[in-house]
Amino acid sequence: MAADFDNRSPNSVENSNKKKSILSTIGGWTGSLPWNGLVFFVIAMIGCKGGNDMAKKSFNQGVENSKLQQYDKAITDYNKAIELDPKYAMAYNNRGFAYGKLQQYDKAIADCNKAIKLDPKSAEAYNNRGFAYGKLQQHDRAITDKAITDCTKAIELDPKLASAYSTRGNAYLYHEQHDKAMTDCNKAIELDPKLAEAYNNRGDAYFSLGQTNKAMTDSNKAIELDPKYVMAYYTRGLAYGQLKQYDKAIADYNKAIELDPKYGFPYSSRGETYLKMGRKKEAEADMAKGMMLAKEAKADMAKMLKGN
Repeated sequence: MAADFDNRSPNSVENSNKKKSILSTIGGWTGSLPWNGLVFFVIAMIGCKGGNDMAKKSFNQGVENSKLQQYDKAITDYNKAIELDPKYAMAYNNRGFAYGKLQQYDKAIADCNKAIKLDPKSAEAYNNRGFAYGKLQQHDRAITDKAITDCTKAIELDPKLASAYSTRGNAYLYHEQHDKAMTDCNKAIELDPKLAEAYNNRGDAYFSLGQTNKAMTDSNKAIELDPKYVMAYYTRGLAYGQLKQYDKAIADYNKAIELDPKYGFPYSSRGETYLKMGRKKEAEADMAKGMMLAKEAKADMAKMLKGN
C-alpha cells in the first residue's frame, strides 16, 4: 500500500499488526469496487497521514458518502477537509475519485495531480489518474499512453494494486495489444478475484479476439460482482448480438441505458440490433439518439482534454 496507509507511532509494531488484521477483514468487502474503491474503506478504518482532527472528520464523512455512492456529498466533505488542511494529499485523491465517478474527468485529473505533488509515492493517485485518462482515451487514443504510464507507475509503487493492472489492461486493448491486455487482466483477477472491472476488461479483450463465449462468461461474472456495472451489460449485449440472441442483447442494452441514460453506445448498438430484427422505426430512433449523445460526449471530452 502507499505511504498514506501507514500511520507509524511509538507502538508501531502493535499498530502494524492491528492494521494487517483490519486490512485482511476489509479485503473480503471491497474486491468488487471499480477504480480502486478500496482506498475509501481502508483509510476510514485505519486513518491517514496528515490533516488535523476536523479535517479528518470531514474526510471520513466523505468516505462514508462515497460508500453510499453519494459522490456530490462526498465532494463537499472533501472540500471541507482540504479547506482545513490544504496539504491533505488523500483528500485530493479521494475527491478526484468522486469526480471520476461523476464523469468529470478533467477535475479528477487535476485533483490527482495535486495528490501526486503532495505525495509522489501515492500509488492510488497514479492509478486514479490513469483511470481518468483511460476514460478520455475513448475519444482520443493518443491519451492512451498516459493511462499506461500512470498505471505502470502505480504498479511500481504497489505491485499488488489489482485495479492498476485492470486499467492498464484496458488501455493496452485500445492499442490492440491483446496479449498484454489479457496478461494484465489475468493478473488483476489473480490479485483480486472480486474485481468486477477486471472481468469486464478481460471480456472486452476476448470479444475483440472473437472468443464470444469467453466474453460472455466474463461479463456474467462482472455483473454478478457488480449488478450496476453499465459496461458489463453493454459488453454482454454485444456478445448476445454476436450469437444472434437478439432479445437478450436488447434486454442488456435496455439495462445499460437504464443505469446510464447518457451513454450513447448502447443506443447505437440497440438500434443496430433492432435493424437486424426488422424493427426499422425503433432502429432509426435509437441510432439518432446514439449519434446525438456521441456528439455531446465528444464535445465534452474535447473540453476536458485541453491541458491534459
